[in-house]
Amino acid sequence: MITNNEVLYKDVDENGIFNAYFENNNSLFGLRRSQTLGGGEFNTVSGNYSVIGGGANNVNNGYVSIIGGGLDNCIIGNYASILGGKNNEATGNYSIIAGGSGNKTFAENSAVLAGKCGRVFQAHYGATVLGDGEDRIHKSRGSNSLSLDFSNGVYMTGSIYLDGQDVTNNIKNLGGYFKTFSENLNQELTGVFV
Repeated sequence: MITNNEVLYKDVDENGIFNAYFENNNSLFGLRRSQTLGGGEFNTVSGNYSVIGGGANNVNNGYVSIIGGGLDNCIIGNYASILGGKNNEATGNYSIIAGGSGNKTFAENSAVLAGKCGRVFQAHYGATVLGDGEDRIHKSRGSNSLSLDFSNGVYMTGSIYLDGQDVTNNIKNLGGYFKTFSENLNQELTGVFV
């Protein structure tokens, strides 16, 4: 274990591949290849060719993986990324967590882009979750899907396309239909209860 403001390079070979360590109270385990700890404290890198840029109490066990910073983040999957935030865990290979807190990616090629308590379950390969900051689970719904979970709705400006077709007018017309339906229902119910 390397500690106390040492700067060491190990495993330097003819191609210049090395481990790099900077800052205090961080750890590189074993004679791994090209691990980097950029700063912070109590961070641990054990995966080959992996990086922790800063923060505290982060653990990167993945192969060719990166934690940019934050607190108490953990990577177990290979080729995974956690950009920042707190208490995030990237278990799936090729997964990414962009930030937020308490987010977890268990599936390959999955993502939680922001928010709190986002989950991509192991069976949901290629899924992406984007949720709000409420303290409830924002979960993936299936493989290769996008789940938007916001308690106050999702607002969109501009055209909406499905399978390459502009459906904006259809949705606007559908919205008008529901408005008319609710007004008629309200009139009918009012007449019944007078």
